[in-house]
Amino acid sequence: MMYKQVQFQLIDDSNQQSSWCQAMVFNKDGLIIITANSNIIQILNFEQGRFKLSNSYRRHTNPIYCLVYSKKTYNFISGCSYYKIIFWQQINQNVWQCSQPFEQYSGCVNCLILNIQEDQLISGGNDHKIIVQQVDFIKNHLTYLYSLDNHSHSVFSLSFNQSETLLASCGYLNIQYG
Repeated sequence: MMYKQVQFQLIDDSNQQSSWCQAMVFNKDGLIIITANSNIIQILNFEQGRFKLSNSYRRHTNPIYCLVYSKKTYNFISGCSYYKIIFWQQINQNVWQCSQPFEQYSGCVNCLILNIQEDQLISGGNDHKIIVQQVDFIKNHLTYLYSLDNHSHSVFSLSFNQSETLLASCGYLNIQYG
């Protein structure tokens, strides 16, 4: 089997952040990137080969650890180190509206993943839980469904197989499949 080497080229380094960037995610069109600059959400538009800061929001009180962007709508979700999840909805080109924080954890929210239908949000945290919630992007609302409590330590990452019949999770000293 022949492998084609991928070549990468730096196109823009003008938006260097001054503090920790724990997460970033592109929108469904690849024209917007959302970054987490400590506890600040930064919205950057990709225009003429460069990233341009469009807006920034300080709605989290603690560092943001994870972001997930909808592949169907112009919404994203952020999770922070102080058990909060916030919905974000694009109102126009440069303005985003956020929901009230949802508090389901007793520790950090480390990872977020949406199912293919984008009607469920699965999140993992420092309290050893994986929480499954119903998503309503129209109302910017989450409804708790259930939690999986099999980890003995923090949950750091989640992944579905392509058919979503298997969810894998990993954390400190743990890998779970189910």
